[in-house]
Order: sequence, then C-alpha cells, then structure tokens
Amino acid sequence: MNEITLYDSNKHMKPWEGKRMELNEYQENAKKTANFHGCMIGSEVSPMSAQKEAMIYCSLGLAGEAGEVVENTKKFLRDDNSELTEERKKKFLGELGDVFWYLANLTTALGLTLEEVAIYNQYKLQKRYEKRNK
Repeated sequence: MNEITLYDSNKHMKPWEGKRMELNEYQENAKKTANFHGCMIGSEVSPMSAQKEAMIYCSLGLAGEAGEVVENTKKFLRDDNSELTEERKKKFLGELGDVFWYLANLTTALGLTLEEVAIYNQYKLQKRYEKRNK
C-alpha cells in the first residue's frame, strides 16, 4: 500500500496542492470506481435492483467509514494526548476520503448530485438558524 504524504519537507501540501475539484466532478469520478454488482443477493422471487444494492452497500460503507473517523478521534485523545500529529492527519485524510466516496456514490444511487445535497443542506441550516435567532 502506498503511504500518503500530506506534507513535503518544507511543509508544503503535495501532490494535490493548489488543485481544485467541483463536487459533481468528484461524484462522477467516484462513480467510475464503484462496483456493487453481485455484492448483495436478492431473493429469487424478488431480486434486488442495482439501485437498491448500491443504496444498501453505500449506506453500510458510509456507516463503517464514519466509525473509522470516530476511531481516529478516540486515538487522537488516547494515543496522541489530544495533539493533532501529521500522522493522525494522514489517517483522518484517508478515512474522510472514504466517507466522501461512499457519500458520493450513495448520492448517485439516490439520483441526486453532491451539489444539490450541499445547496439543500445550506438552505436547511440557514432556515434553522433564522428560526433560532428570531
């Protein structure tokens, strides 16, 4: 397995420093690496659709990877004495990337875009904030 190098010796980000990506571009790229066919077996009477298969697989994967983020938080507290080390950042980076991949593919399975989810969530939170501050 290749080790992620978050910073070079001069503390510059690499190799993605300065690169930008739109949410929907990431979603399209994530879709290219998704392969759910045959991971779930529906009954012979009512076989599971590819959409349902992807929804279940991605929901379970998202929950599992979110658990890995929580696990890293525990280790940050327990093992790193609440100091965010470069090594811990690398581990968070990897797990958050996995969370994002499952989120992107679940969003695709639901027929939505990441941009729609982000815009809707921002709108929802703004409405909640406005209610609280009346």
